[in-house]
Amino acid sequence: MTSTATKGEVAVSRSGSVEVTAEQVRAAVEARLQAALDEARASGMPQTAGPALWWDMYAYGPFKAPLAPFPAPHQIVRLGETVYIASILYLNETYPYPTAADVLATFGMPYSIAWDTNNVTSLTKETNLAGILHRNFVPGQSWYVDIITLTPEHEGIHEVNLRGRITGCNGELAPPFAGYATLVFEFDSSLFTLGSHSRYQGPVRFDVYR
Repeated sequence: MTSTATKGEVAVSRSGSVEVTAEQVRAAVEARLQAALDEARASGMPQTAGPALWWDMYAYGPFKAPLAPFPAPHQIVRLGETVYIASILYLNETYPYPTAADVLATFGMPYSIAWDTNNVTSLTKETNLAGILHRNFVPGQSWYVDIITLTPEHEGIHEVNLRGRITGCNGELAPPFAGYATLVFEFDSSLFTLGSHSRYQGPVRFDVYR
């Protein structure tokens, strides 16, 4: 385990590398996402520009130190380093009417984000890098950022899959509201349009070395 010394709000390891907290990651991701959403709103966002149907889900990462200037995700990490993956759930706020944000967020519907990790080098499941979190939508809010913290314990190429479920107010599953995250390269207004301009179908992948 790497020992660390704190320096203000940022932890600095004995090797000199910078470490951050999940809240710092969340703040950095939310700022970038808000800027992209503001750009999309300013362009008019026609009804056909929203994600297909009611909602969409993105993954962004992994990161080791996403502080200003905001870097690209780190796809190569050292064994034992902590990395962060941002899960982003977006409720369509433009189409159809009433929108998903109007209905699901207003009623504070619960949702869950689950993740699992496979080591494709050893062809094994990394059970320590799996989990689930439960949240509720907030009236007036169309997007939700949750930060997943992972500390890999084995070498090899890792693939992380994120899955989302929106459930009913009584806790029962709502079958139409299930999906998985699409990996995002960068945040821009194309996140909120149909197509795959800045994302592709695939899991979060990173290599762990000793």
